[in-house]
Amino acid sequence: MFNHPNNPTEFLVKNLNLGYWNALVLYYTTVLIIAVFLTIIFVKKKKISLKIIGLSIPILLMSIAFGLNPIYDNDTTIGGKITQEETYQELFNKNSETIILFADPNCSHCEDLIRRLNIMESKIKDNNILLILNDLDSVEFNKFSSTISKKIKVKTISNEAFLNYTKGRFPMVLLKKNEKKIQQWYNSNIGIKTMDYFVNH
Repeated sequence: MFNHPNNPTEFLVKNLNLGYWNALVLYYTTVLIIAVFLTIIFVKKKKISLKIIGLSIPILLMSIAFGLNPIYDNDTTIGGKITQEETYQELFNKNSETIILFADPNCSHCEDLIRRLNIMESKIKDNNILLILNDLDSVEFNKFSSTISKKIKVKTISNEAFLNYTKGRFPMVLLKKNEKKIQQWYNSNIGIKTMDYFVNH
């Protein structure tokens, strides 16, 4: 299963069973505490050069932390838009899952979304997520589907039907809010707060 963490936040999610946002806050808080501690030690030294080094430590450490684990605009909000599109309503009526994901096996962003879901597998409720893939490329489909968590149900549809649902915007996530309202995210709108939000439903 493709669930190797790519950054410190993902490592914390996988090993401490945290949500993505809590893991991100813990990571940066830890780095900041270490930076302040080292700064205090160096600033207390008599040499001016060591004091200067001490004052530069927070900037240096936070820069390294950000380089290892960037924060993007879409990570800080839940976002999503409410839609009442009938085709999506019908899709939920035909399936029991609360969350429906659309992904293309040839899409690197889709692959990244599935990898991040696999990392937080312990938080995924059984029979709650349906992943719909297009069947355009059988070789890529077989490779891609083998990486998906067993907690996620997988279904394939024709490429034409896939594009009709997604309108060329994927990965796409649909969350059933109630009988008439569906929350929708796609492409770069799917940040870490969004993932915590829909996985916890």
